[in-house]
Amino acid sequence: MAKEKRVRKRKTRADAPGADGAGIGDNSEEAELTPDERRALFLTHRTSWNEYQAKLKAVETIGDEVKAALKSDGFTIKMMKIADQLADVKGEAVVKSEVEDRLKVARWLGHPLGAQLDLFEQPDRRPATEVAFENGKTAGMEGRVRKPPHSPEVPQYEEWMRGWYEGQKLLGKKFSGAEATMGAENAASSN
Repeated sequence: MAKEKRVRKRKTRADAPGADGAGIGDNSEEAELTPDERRALFLTHRTSWNEYQAKLKAVETIGDEVKAALKSDGFTIKMMKIADQLADVKGEAVVKSEVEDRLKVARWLGHPLGAQLDLFEQPDRRPATEVAFENGKTAGMEGRVRKPPHSPEVPQYEEWMRGWYEGQKLLGKKFSGAEATMGAENAASSN
């Protein structure tokens, strides 16, 4: 059988096995692989490929479980994708543009949704403290670290903190309710 060729990096030491007198760092020459070396190389890659496939399958299983859970709680995958977009500055602009276009078309068609366009085009008129409270509450409900993005000297700082604690209370109720449900299920199954 003819030998197959593959470019292989040379060892950096001139006296390394297979260096053939090449200087340090010389990797410009092609090295030939025997059919058995080629086979061994393929099988090495095949092992890595199989490990990758197994991990991919495990991740897909987790993804299916997450999707089923959010659907059972009344949410959609599209909602999660919108949330992902809104979390990104560029994505937020895309979502805003899409909503604006829908409202414009609704107005042009005389659809009741078109009446909302004026509200959408106006700036957020909520007080900064209310916005800070809602942002803190979201952070608390998500279980994020208590780190307000405001300086302690401004009222938004205190409102963000108040919102964070409110979110933590709601998060705690969620877990305490889940634990109580699990405890009742475990007690019922042991009888």
